[in-house]
Amino acid sequence: MLRRSYRRRPPLIRPLLLCLLLLSAACLLRGALLPQLLPTTLPGYSIAKAAAVTGRRPAADIPAPPEQAEPPGPQVLAVFSAPAAPEQAEPPAEPLPAAPDLTQPLVGIYCTHTSEGYAEAERSSEGAGAVLEAALQLREELIALGIPAVCCETVHDIPNWSASYSNSLESLRQMAQDYPSIEIFIDIHRNSSIAGVNTVLTAATAADADMARLMLIVGSDQRSAHPNWRENLALAEELGGLIEEQQAGLLLEVRVQSGRYNQHFDPGCLLIEVGSTDNTTQQAKASMQPLAAALQQLLAARGIS
Repeated sequence: MLRRSYRRRPPLIRPLLLCLLLLSAACLLRGALLPQLLPTTLPGYSIAKAAAVTGRRPAADIPAPPEQAEPPGPQVLAVFSAPAAPEQAEPPAEPLPAAPDLTQPLVGIYCTHTSEGYAEAERSSEGAGAVLEAALQLREELIALGIPAVCCETVHDIPNWSASYSNSLESLRQMAQDYPSIEIFIDIHRNSSIAGVNTVLTAATAADADMARLMLIVGSDQRSAHPNWRENLALAEELGGLIEEQQAGLLLEVRVQSGRYNQHFDPGCLLIEVGSTDNTTQQAKASMQPLAAALQQLLAARGIS
């Protein structure tokens, strides 16, 4: 009897196990799925309500884990640049030479044959020719170098050419009287065309100007008394060397001749033939700059300033 009744009634263990499984599933659903499903499936349901239902804090209230600091990079040493070198002050510009005292000239210039000209007009019948332009250019070049100079513009060879030197001697005396400071007297001439002699110094480059070559004439005592003519010669030779230093080929020669050419008046008297009738006026004027520079050196060498 007992064994038959047991078989009719199933044991209670199976229902209990089933109930336990259902309860566990319900707990899982309540804790994990309900917060995600309710806000999206039920209108008016919020995370806060889900938290109230589930007892779990919403994700928004859960503090984020602290950010980890990035690992330190390689240590960078401070870089110091050397201080900039102080700008060097530009050297002061050389002071401009003081304007020469024209009341105390060192060079006196004149033209015995004032009417002489160049290729454009070899001679003027009415007054000064282009040779005076060269003489005036020399004066300007000297003044630009700080050498005070004067130029006599008196026409000495019109109307009487044969009286030229007598007339220019009077001008020399007057200049010496008016300007006792003069150390060098220069008589500027233009030579006639010389057969076989080129009086044009061709410029080395197109940027330069052609020049009229120079000849220094020194008088002697062959025809008239001139006891100190060798002093004039020494002066001319010294100047000739300086001219060549300034411009190679500019000097034709230093020539001694039989006349005095008024050089007996003073050991500082010079006669310079500036080119010939083969030259232009511009070539004659272009030669005055190196001539002036040579005269500046000559005066400096003699301690004259």
